Amino acid sequence: HITSVAQVFEKIGQKTPTPTVTDYILNTPKNKSLKGKYLVIEFWATWCAPCLAAVPHMNALQEKFQKNKEVMFLSMTYETPVKALHTTKRIDFKTVVVSDQSKKTHQQLGIEQEGMMLIPQTVVIHPDSTILWIGAPEALTETILEQLLLGKSIEEKPFTPSPEALEEQKKFIEEMERSNVWFERLTDTNTKSLFALLPQNSNSSYVRHNKSVLNGLNKGVYYCTNHSLAEIFGVLFEKPLAEIYDDCNPTANYFSLYYKFKNHTDKEKSVAHLTDLIQKSLGITLVHESKTLDGYYIHIKDTSKLIINTNPEENHSGNTESLLIFSQTKITTVTNDLWERMGERFYADPRLNSTYDFILDYSSMDALKKSLAFYGLELVRKPITFEAITLKCMD
Repeated sequence: HITSVAQVFEKIGQKTPTPTVTDYILNTPKNKSLKGKYLVIEFWATWCAPCLAAVPHMNALQEKFQKNKEVMFLSMTYETPVKALHTTKRIDFKTVVVSDQSKKTHQQLGIEQEGMMLIPQTVVIHPDSTILWIGAPEALTETILEQLLLGKSIEEKPFTPSPEALEEQKKFIEEMERSNVWFERLTDTNTKSLFALLPQNSNSSYVRHNKSVLNGLNKGVYYCTNHSLAEIFGVLFEKPLAEIYDDCNPTANYFSLYYKFKNHTDKEKSVAHLTDLIQKSLGITLVHESKTLDGYYIHIKDTSKLIINTNPEENHSGNTESLLIFSQTKITTVTNDLWERMGERFYADPRLNSTYDFILDYSSMDALKKSLAFYGLELVRKPITFEAITLKCMD
């Protein structure tokens, strides 16, 4: 990622083709021509939390320079208008919201590299098609933009990653190498059975992958990296973390797990076998018991307002200081995230059994209720009875 961003910065001073706009989505101008104008393009996506966090800053810039007819502010996604409009109903965009579904603009400016979107990024382009400036949206200040419009050069410091960033990249490479070694063993057709439960040094987000239970365990294969035991069992039993209790120290650790048992072509058998292997290797046992606790129950009031998304390529989640963004996400992921951030137990209507798109304001319980209401959901506090799983250390 560090190398890719540096390659984007190298494009400053180069000429670029006129950006491609396949769809005008919001705040469409009367004159759509992009030629002969200063273009301030913010690249964003509906699933990108930092992108949505940058919207107020870009709105403020747009309002400051709105009388200058030589400048056009574009917020460009690569997604469909329908998907983008779901977000613009929740987030107030003052800029011209457009899409380039061909991704030509993203590729020409280096925003997309090897299938990875380096967003949020903002690019300023001169009327003669010269790239004047590239950086994070918040880094484009009113003063910098004024200087660019006056033809003054901006002294850019050469891009040098911090020691902390380099150390993070080193950890990433090391963990990727270890993960790749085990993954190759897992996917080798000669491997008939494999079980490895490897402790991680921390709950680092690096190389954090989670193989879908439905896609994996039906074929006797499962892997995940950098997950706590509670998360692992939550995935295996398809339960929210609020229903899993940790009563022993090993559960505070994070693990990478690789499992293969080709004799199993049934998910239930694979789950039972893998659960038994984990328990024996760590000296723990799982206790299933009924509990009744007060919690917040997410109830369906209007199914027509739900945004169902079944495209696995759009599976993303992120957050800002007040918003949680989910795309193509199971409801258990949503309730787990709300529980972690708000300190309350959340449960969901069992009819919420698809994958959804949500933008939720978690700054307060009232704000969350209003956000859920947008999707036809009601938040009710009441006693909830559920089957809990408790991880206990064996004597």
